[in-house]
Amino acid sequence: MGDGSATASNHGIVFVSPSLQDSYNHPLALYEPKGEQIRDITPKEVPTVPEGKVIYSQSLPALRAAAGRDERIDVTDCATAERYRFIDCNSFVRHGVLELWEVPQLPIDQYIAISHIWKSKEPRPHDLTTNGVFLVECEERNDGGPISIDVLRYSSSAALQMGIRLLWLDRLCILQTPTTAGQRDKRWQILHMYDVYKGCHACLVLPAGLQRFPDESEETGGVERA
Repeated sequence: MGDGSATASNHGIVFVSPSLQDSYNHPLALYEPKGEQIRDITPKEVPTVPEGKVIYSQSLPALRAAAGRDERIDVTDCATAERYRFIDCNSFVRHGVLELWEVPQLPIDQYIAISHIWKSKEPRPHDLTTNGVFLVECEERNDGGPISIDVLRYSSSAALQMGIRLLWLDRLCILQTPTTAGQRDKRWQILHMYDVYKGCHACLVLPAGLQRFPDESEETGGVERA
């Protein structure tokens, strides 16, 4: 990359940042793994989570099967509008379960935020897509498409490597259904979006979106966008 950015690899996590010094103060772009097994690059110690409650829990095989039937995750009935929500990275990586936490206060510096292009680039034959995808209920005009289980697992592994257990992803952490509760939550979340990105421990940029990773030589606008 010829834009003055630098790359670093932390136990298989490939980052690109404007500077390797104090890099967590900048967006970190996440790129295609270079052959490492994701299960082998997570730390042994499990970070703690702030006080809150689990509002959703489902195994990844069940989510993958549901996507095959065109069924989508919808947490509208179990979530409380105008609350912060996060993915539990430890449950996702170590136990193969998508677990969503809900908390009343923003846990400053205790979560990783993801920035991504909304309409993901299509997967290529050699891409990391072994574990399939899942779908999230969304207003039709804003549907960003499937979410790769491998992309989210790798992102969760990156968070754990930084000593952080919670991950914020708009597609899962903001209610986006065309219901009264969904619209109320979405308006509130948009008003607090600046605080979410300002308060995160680090921001991971997914330049190709949520269906696949780019390689480091691929031209994308994701880093500049973030």
